[in-house]
Amino acid sequence: MYCTTFPCHNCAKHIVAAGLKSVVYVEPYPKSKALELHDDSIHWTDVSAASGEIRVTFEPFVGIGPRRFFDLFSMKQSSGYDLTRKKKATGEREPWSIQTARLRLQMNPLSYIDLEGQANELFIRIADLIPRKDEKP
Repeated sequence: MYCTTFPCHNCAKHIVAAGLKSVVYVEPYPKSKALELHDDSIHWTDVSAASGEIRVTFEPFVGIGPRRFFDLFSMKQSSGYDLTRKKKATGEREPWSIQTARLRLQMNPLSYIDLEGQANELFIRIADLIPRKDEKP
């Protein structure tokens, strides 16, 4: 089975009950308790095949995800600039150098875990500003 996100514990229960042998997910879901709650019937790598156990294998998708396919293979980038490989007038190849090349994908300096931590800190600061019902302003 292919899915967009690592299954939650409830979905994992149904996957095991359905008799599937393998799940391939595109994006991680670190909050999932599936591996902890169903450690007897699923696991993350294909070690069970070697040991003779029958478990459902959960493995990450390796390749180009659907969100990045357009950016990597299209001639028009989501950043707004067009790629040019040939000169329009002559059809000759455009010169390319690593010094002048632009990134196809914008680099995000923070991981999703860092971004989630920043959002949590902001939430705590905002929550501290809102008086609670049992408190007097």
